[in-house]
Amino acid sequence: MWPLSTGESFMNSASRRTSASFLEGVRTRGVLLLMPSAKASLDDSAYWSWCLAAGFQEIGVPVFSNESSSFASRGITVAAAPEVIHDDTMVIGDISAIESCNSECVTLARRVFERARRSALLCMSDVVSSVDFPDTAPVFVAHSNSRIFARGHRIPWAFGLSREVIDKIAGAHRPQVRERLFLRNFRPSGNQSVRNALDLSFVKRLADKVAIDTSFDNHGRWNSHYFDRLGGSLGCLAYGGHFVEDFFRREEFRSQIGERRILSDEPAIDRWDSWRFWESLASGCVTVALDFDEYGLQIPVKPVNGVHYVGLRLDRLEDAVALLSGPQTPLAVIAENGREWVTTHYAPAPVAHLFLETMERLEESQ
Repeated sequence: MWPLSTGESFMNSASRRTSASFLEGVRTRGVLLLMPSAKASLDDSAYWSWCLAAGFQEIGVPVFSNESSSFASRGITVAAAPEVIHDDTMVIGDISAIESCNSECVTLARRVFERARRSALLCMSDVVSSVDFPDTAPVFVAHSNSRIFARGHRIPWAFGLSREVIDKIAGAHRPQVRERLFLRNFRPSGNQSVRNALDLSFVKRLADKVAIDTSFDNHGRWNSHYFDRLGGSLGCLAYGGHFVEDFFRREEFRSQIGERRILSDEPAIDRWDSWRFWESLASGCVTVALDFDEYGLQIPVKPVNGVHYVGLRLDRLEDAVALLSGPQTPLAVIAENGREWVTTHYAPAPVAHLFLETMERLEESQ
């Protein structure tokens, strides 16, 4: 059995805030966010950098970047990167665009790994679970799953909420009474075998009991109509991901794989995180996702099934159908709990605090 990842041990630690001295040091020196060229970072691959920049600014930490135009595109003003970087300046490299500009991301990652201290990488790429990293610096990764092994000093992280998403939700039309229907508004995309399987096994059962809206917005996830629909619907189906087999069990693949990647039950579920999960919670919907505990899904602060969201188990789908088609009062409680939970833990300011808290603990452990 592989040892617990750094991320697992941090998630099991008692919660605390960043010390006053560490926070003051970061406020004095600031944070430098590095990313690939603006052309590559103008899409959603820079999302984590946008969230952290907004959060750092909300808690009084100066933010610098080599690509200030990326932040300006989302209404965030950051300073240009200084010519001389102090040893105590926290340097964060965002390589989430590793699929579209691999060579530039590799160069950026090497720059971060060569620093002696206070440096980290961000990677929310769909393929991050198949990428190995050196142990030199921590890498905050999306889609972390305790059943999937990859090398590196990996810290499970979450898509969370950006300031722009929060503002759009606040400005959305919200009727006094939500319509009793569930949105199933996934746009067709590749590597979504979990959604396909649940369309066949779960959505059909649920549709026999409650209304489901299967239309989707052609103008993408940033349009106002999308957030209006979330604000007016009782619930939203917000799961994703694809199934991954243990190819190491097949002898002819072992030399290519090198080591076992699936650690327990198979298939494991990869690429499971999505913006829709967070937007649904923050909009006050009953959010339907995979059961985090059952399938080894890792984020810094996990929601509780049946308290903050409705978690699906593929072997007990009838339980979820019964709950979602039952009395509305318990569902309204789950929706409100989920809204409070996500804004408490995953708005920009608490995420920035959590990031600094993690960096301080890593520094203390060295």
